[in-house]
Amino acid sequence: MPTIEVIVEGDGDRDAIPILMRTRLAALEIFDVDIGRPINAKGRGNLLREGQLERWLQLAALRDDVCGILVVCDTEGDPACDLGPALARRGAAAVPPVLVRLTLAVRQFENWIVASGESTNEEAQDENQDFEALPATEIIRRWRAPRSYVKPIHQPRYAARIDHVIAARRCRSFARLLRCIDELARECSSAADGDEA
Repeated sequence: MPTIEVIVEGDGDRDAIPILMRTRLAALEIFDVDIGRPINAKGRGNLLREGQLERWLQLAALRDDVCGILVVCDTEGDPACDLGPALARRGAAAVPPVLVRLTLAVRQFENWIVASGESTNEEAQDENQDFEALPATEIIRRWRAPRSYVKPIHQPRYAARIDHVIAARRCRSFARLLRCIDELARECSSAADGDEA
């Protein structure tokens, strides 16, 4: 089965991103595409360092039935308008002809959780709030995260509860994540249809 491979920056993303992807594929009624076990780069720096992103992509491209690769990492305050295109260029050149899509969580993954606050903590959110501008301290204050929030444990649980429509409306970076998943899924589903012909 055609597979979208995933590269993430850390332990929490490793389990959370596939949940978001599977939910999106189900919403698109795409059931002939698989999500691979994410490759954990063990830190954002290991994705940003020259040559490292390329190494992770080459590793992902070696996996069986790969039809596309999604790379997800946080901006952590770096301007997405600079970081995103630079990483996307590196990604596209690393493993042609495999389709690579790179998406950045503006600030961090938890900004997406807070943007979908009604689905994650039953508190209505201010529609005019810039959820991508919230620093970590403000996220902790506004979000009822467990007192001892542990990314690998809690991030997947909250990822399963994110309302995609609400989060995409409030966070451009989440909307981009969905567009990247859509592009990869359609490409891979077309490949599956071609294999059956």
